[in-house]
Amino acid sequence: MGNFSRNTFDPGKDYVAVRLQQGVPVLDADWNELNDVTRQELYDAFSLTFTDGVPPHGLDFEVQGRSEPNDLNILAGAALVRGRPVRVRQNLRYSTQPWVNPQRAARDGVAVIPPLTTPPGPPEGAPPRIDLVYLDVWDREVGSAEDANLINPAIGVETSVRLKREAAVRVAEGTTDLPTAPAGHVFLPLARLRRPRNQAQITNIEDLRPFFHSSRGTPRVLSFFPAFLPITNSPYAASGENL
Repeated sequence: MGNFSRNTFDPGKDYVAVRLQQGVPVLDADWNELNDVTRQELYDAFSLTFTDGVPPHGLDFEVQGRSEPNDLNILAGAALVRGRPVRVRQNLRYSTQPWVNPQRAARDGVAVIPPLTTPPGPPEGAPPRIDLVYLDVWDREVGSAEDANLINPAIGVETSVRLKREAAVRVAEGTTDLPTAPAGHVFLPLARLRRPRNQAQITNIEDLRPFFHSSRGTPRVLSFFPAFLPITNSPYAASGENL
């Protein structure tokens, strides 16, 4: 974990910027709050402008069955979840995600991804078990132990750490409801599985991926004159015209 003096960010205060003053020290808490305030502004803007989901008419995060028992393929792609852009660059196999490893999950501070189970039977004629496949998105800290480029070669020590957005695919067995997300996590439903009793292969998959779109029509640039205009010299900042 990074060595931080304190966390001063409070979204309930509705701050939108941090303004440095002359003649005072620059503290890590101020710098980090600036970053958090900016990120919150972006999340709020995306959430107000676009609905959650994946790009329209694409295969992003489509869930597919496999010939192996109790396993799934998840196609690579992009999504927007509660204002947070997320991208997975390679196709995923459910059973080989990094967080199936308990040590990796503990290192990253997340729950282990458990193996999928075959619905037990009998009784005869029992209805299929319904499982919910969903995307779990969160940010985690990356230090020099994981990325050696974070060590400043001029002084030989780590300076700043990074935050990395991660995405895992999880399955809630026996339910159609999204579970409660832990602090710092956001969820997006991907698919519903109908699993007959004693059948290990997954074949009946209902696509639940929402497709994101503008929730308020054509976005417009708001006027920030006079504070914004001298910085950008953009006529759109004052007029509010479409870009």
